[in-house]
Amino acid sequence: MKYNLILTGLSEHRDENIVDKLRSFLYHEMKQRIEFSNVHHFGRRSEKGKRPIVARFLHFSDLEMVKKAGKHLKGSDYGVNEQFPPEIEQRRRRLYPIMKEERRKRSKVVLNRDKLYVNDELINPDVYELESTHVDPRQSISRP
Repeated sequence: MKYNLILTGLSEHRDENIVDKLRSFLYHEMKQRIEFSNVHHFGRRSEKGKRPIVARFLHFSDLEMVKKAGKHLKGSDYGVNEQFPPEIEQRRRRLYPIMKEERRKRSKVVLNRDKLYVNDELINPDVYELESTHVDPRQSISRP
């Protein structure tokens, strides 16, 4: 999954070439020309016609370029996200509310894989939930 990205918001039509569609999208929306190892839809076809697309990149540098170019999609219906194994995704889901709250407080927030750093300090989600009892959720581990 290291070489995979999930792209969301692209409409889906029967009998279309998904690789060509993705290449066209990346070129027109993100100004990137990329080759892929494998591209497929994620999940079952629905009436909405906007299943996520999983793209496996040939080169990690191409994946990084597309991730960085994702800033061009801000405010649009499209999205670019990394694909993680289910156990890491589950841990990330626990961190999303904390991340949102800290960003609301204007803290510097970095979510790196399944670790959340707030103002360069690692956050323990178990302790963070007890914050109302005045326990500091920040561990003394600095961000690498």
